[in-house]
Amino acid sequence: MKHFKIQRGFTLIELLIVVAIIAILAAIAVPNLLEAQVRSKVARALADMRSLKTAVEAYAVDYNTFPPDGDDIHSPNPLVDFDAALRLRVLTTPVSFVTGLPHDPFHNQFDPNPPLVVLFPDQPPYTYAYNTLGAFFDNPQSGQSAHGGNPDNYNFSSLGPSSQFDSYFARRRVFYDPTNGTVSAGELFAFGGIETTQNAP
Repeated sequence: MKHFKIQRGFTLIELLIVVAIIAILAAIAVPNLLEAQVRSKVARALADMRSLKTAVEAYAVDYNTFPPDGDDIHSPNPLVDFDAALRLRVLTTPVSFVTGLPHDPFHNQFDPNPPLVVLFPDQPPYTYAYNTLGAFFDNPQSGQSAHGGNPDNYNFSSLGPSSQFDSYFARRRVFYDPTNGTVSAGELFAFGGIETTQNAP
């Protein structure tokens, strides 16, 4: 006579314990994974802006000035003036100071509100914002010193983990600081040109 071995399955309590353990591990792992992703994007944004700074400095060697931003150009269309990708196109053509304009990993959706719609009038992906200082030679409203149209310093910025233009709403530069929380207010900046210490936090 054959004896059949009875296969014993998991009891309901055992299954509940296993599910609870998996849920606890997931609760620990998921936030750490999300924080690692944010830190990786921050590192990528800073590296991209360093590459753009190198390209701007190479451009300045050839043309004896930094590329203009929207306020340095006088035309009747402010959307064309301030379009960040259009302004930075001089870094890719006709001379390729950088192979292509990198995309801000924190800026991935269209915002119809000013000033983002002015800086980024089209659909994503978007490059980094670019701003020069010291070039408003015929605009007394700007409050910046005249330099014959040649900016003496510049900066790049990323929206940062908040994906908001926090500096615009605060009416001052808001610098991202991970000690305030991995996802917190503030932009990432990269400065170049002379007197850049005045722009640093």
